[in-house]
Amino acid sequence: KGFKLQSFSTDQLLLPIYLDLDGKGDFLTPRWPPIAIEGGKVEGVSAIAPSVVRPGETFALRVRSEDSYWNRATGPKPAYRVLLSGKEVGRIDAGASAASAALATVSGLRLDQPGVYRYEVRSEDGSIASTSNPIWVEAAPARRVFWGETHGHTGMSEGQGSPASFWTFARDDARLDFAGLSEHDIWLDDQEWAGMQRLARETSRDGQFAAFLGYEWTSPRETGGHHNVFFRTPDRKRVPVHVAPTLPELYRGLHAQVAPEDVIIIPHAHQAGDWTQNDGELEKLVEIYSMHGSFDWFGNMYLKNGFEVGFVAASDDHRSRPGYAHGLPQATLAQRGGLAAVLAPEQSSAAIFAGLRALSSYATSGQRILLDAELNGQAMGTRQSDAQRRVLEARVAGTAPIDHIDVIKNGEVAWSRHYLAAPLRPRSWIQLGFESSSDVLGKRDNPRAYRVWQGTIEVEGARVLQVRSVGLDNLYNERATIDSAEPSRIQFHVETRGRRDTLLIELDGASAGTALKVHLEPAREIGGSPVMVRRPAEIPAADVRLALSELVDGRLERELPVDDFVDTLRVQVVDPDAPLDQSVSFTDMDAPSPGDYYYVRATQIDGARAWSSPFWVGSKPPKP
Repeated sequence: KGFKLQSFSTDQLLLPIYLDLDGKGDFLTPRWPPIAIEGGKVEGVSAIAPSVVRPGETFALRVRSEDSYWNRATGPKPAYRVLLSGKEVGRIDAGASAASAALATVSGLRLDQPGVYRYEVRSEDGSIASTSNPIWVEAAPARRVFWGETHGHTGMSEGQGSPASFWTFARDDARLDFAGLSEHDIWLDDQEWAGMQRLARETSRDGQFAAFLGYEWTSPRETGGHHNVFFRTPDRKRVPVHVAPTLPELYRGLHAQVAPEDVIIIPHAHQAGDWTQNDGELEKLVEIYSMHGSFDWFGNMYLKNGFEVGFVAASDDHRSRPGYAHGLPQATLAQRGGLAAVLAPEQSSAAIFAGLRALSSYATSGQRILLDAELNGQAMGTRQSDAQRRVLEARVAGTAPIDHIDVIKNGEVAWSRHYLAAPLRPRSWIQLGFESSSDVLGKRDNPRAYRVWQGTIEVEGARVLQVRSVGLDNLYNERATIDSAEPSRIQFHVETRGRRDTLLIELDGASAGTALKVHLEPAREIGGSPVMVRRPAEIPAADVRLALSELVDGRLERELPVDDFVDTLRVQVVDPDAPLDQSVSFTDMDAPSPGDYYYVRATQIDGARAWSSPFWVGSKPPKP
């Protein structure tokens, strides 16, 4: 009685209870009977369609009824209407109470003209609604966009759920095209590995789903940092950290037993991979985003050292919920998990794995943002010879209005364009963004911890009509509410680690005389990786006044130094109904240098992001 259960459904809740049976200090855990937990009543719905189709090609829209914690809903399911541009194109009948009835499919859909499309799914009474991912309809697509997970855990590590439920959730609930289970090797034995091999073989079906076998090489930062290792086929042996305790030994061990084209290594930043080392035949990608935070700098450290690596994002979820993992109450896994996008000609294990190894991939913060980019006509992840004129073109189809698109050159923003700006009118929407760096300073270290932003926002010279927490994605930790006793005051709690979290505030009577007074309470950085060099900072209280009279091109920024980091508060007047689709073209005429690299980063109004894999121009630079 009184035991508090988690809010996520699972087929195997494991209670970490250990017994000292003989009083000698040897604690053992018995095989407790697993406890299954189901979701609650229908509170929301999600809809997933293929990202790229041909004109006239038939496809299916997969619809999932969810509770308020993104579980498969139980209880009666409402009837839904499926709409395209306001016109009904399909229906889903009301369903039974079983969790299995939460999954529905609308088959036989087709789009006849090239363009960008999104479906809306709406309950009969209109109280529950959702918009699907964007769909590119292209006349003759050479490659499709496939979505997957490259970092996840179950109860076999320090998580919950079973390996079988991991791949079932990936295929049926998250609607992924591929997923790799990467349990920590320090807890894996041969019997468990054999079970994972069997499950990977049973789950993979070309044209439906690809299950990749892998493990997390769990080394401390000093001897290499954490790296996920995946195999193209499941008939492989792992090279664990107790056999290969340093990164060069991992490289040598894998070369000794598998061809390079059959393996891929992906370091991540939380227990930071060693960006001074890289095996160019095996280590092809870098994880730059996960539930731990956003780590652009981590990818750039590899690139600045001359290593050719592409970008992916993942979750590092520990609940057997790959590809659809939302933030947990504990701060170390506080934000929504990311997704890896792979461009491949077909949905087969071989094609998807080859796309990953070819750097034909990009990263998103969990939303199925479509991103296509070319440099002088060459695809992302490629190197081309010296070119005096470098034209980078990109198009983005978002899941929310596009805020801005950046072109990154050699680790710095070389070009940027903003799309949300709106004129200041008496009735205006103000976006307030909180952003903190997650970089390392000086010596090689684990990334900076989460910054906590907590306090109040006082609005002067206008009336607050409403607040939308569009960029706050942690249901447990983050919030922004109007003070019931003082309608001009907003109370908030936000946590950031390398990304920008945003609020939208609708004002009535706004003018140049309006200001936002942000009071920040004292806070301490939380939820970081094991301390190596820099300890989490104690951040003093601060008061920041953001006067709309100081807006330049509709935007205003205040810098807040913390040690040698610079965090920011940003304000801009925005149109919340701005376009979801944008195209850009950037021309670089500066003299090229060996090792020049570029990539594209797109940011939405809700803080969601997509990062292309890099492009390289010219010869490789000498090693630093």
